[in-house]
Amino acid sequence: MNILASGLEWFSDRPGGLPRYFSEYLTAWTGQGEEASALVRVPPQSPQASRPSYVQGLPLDSKNPIAVRRAWKTTFEEELKRSSFDVFNPHFAYYAWGWLDVRSTIPMVTHFHGPWAYESLVENDGQNRVKKSLEFNLQRWIERSVYRNSNRFIVLSQAFRDELASHYGVPVERIHIISGAVDTNRFTDSFARQRVRKALHIPEDRFVLLTVRRLARRMGLENLIHAMANLRESFPDVLLLIVGGGRLYDELRVLTSRLHVQDSIRFTNRVPDEVLPLYYQAADLSVVPTVALEGFGFVTVESMACGTPAAGTPIGGTKEILENFDANLLFAGATTEDLVSGLGRLLRDRTQIPSRSATRNHVLNHYTWDVVIPQIRHVFEAAGAGR
Repeated sequence: MNILASGLEWFSDRPGGLPRYFSEYLTAWTGQGEEASALVRVPPQSPQASRPSYVQGLPLDSKNPIAVRRAWKTTFEEELKRSSFDVFNPHFAYYAWGWLDVRSTIPMVTHFHGPWAYESLVENDGQNRVKKSLEFNLQRWIERSVYRNSNRFIVLSQAFRDELASHYGVPVERIHIISGAVDTNRFTDSFARQRVRKALHIPEDRFVLLTVRRLARRMGLENLIHAMANLRESFPDVLLLIVGGGRLYDELRVLTSRLHVQDSIRFTNRVPDEVLPLYYQAADLSVVPTVALEGFGFVTVESMACGTPAAGTPIGGTKEILENFDANLLFAGATTEDLVSGLGRLLRDRTQIPSRSATRNHVLNHYTWDVVIPQIRHVFEAAGAGR
């Protein structure tokens, strides 16, 4: 089966949750003998050598939505002249918008990775109110335009199925829930955790909590830092590592200083992708403190693939992953008080935390590309057959 896919960005150009899924998904898809052509936005002057041969980069820097739509339309038409495709598979509505101007009978199966307009509304909290409203309405209109023309949808969690149905009016019978997956050869357990800690300059005698997050408002990191201030006296051996970068970096460091928890919290900023699995391996427990719009929870599965259990708030995909593994790892809610209660319970009785082998085995049984790709192929085949 030959698919034409469009995404946000390729992971080597700009690391992130959606680019990682898109890159690993297409790597797994082509690795199982299927064919694909992929289109992504790339930074200007980005070398093609950093991407597979089937990935074409569009160096778009225009802020004009109409110009972006036209550029993608032209590129789609050029791809259709070069090859015959069974399915068009977009992963980001803005870069699928130009498809609406293309004359084609190819079925469209959309991967819905989240409500773009609503996520922007949450994260752009400091923006001018009028500008914020205009951007929200434009983004939502673009999304609805694309989704009205899609034959079927794939979402990674029940939470995002509900988002797609409620915010965009998509009938639930057209939505297929297929979980995300992780590269378990890269995200793997280490039998030498103390050596890993030594290499990363992490104290070997402390209980290490880890949170891997983009430092944005909806990630709940402020609540986690406040929770650490509450837990520090009862659990002085606990060290929290915050791995990730973003526009809240300075603000969160100031908060840490103001609460006098510098000895209990360490920021790493962004780390190289090849180093990330080492941080998971070095930790005793990951924490996912999200307060809104957690579509699947890749960091949860990545951590578990490395043998490190994850505890988290009952938001979106995190809730579904942990309920199916060990509901004891779920917090009651997403407030600071919920984090204090949930983490305190696990830290007081650390026998409640699952073993590293049981944690990794759960991922091997549920969240690998060998499990996921056949399910995606089935949806594509059904769309092609008009079922």
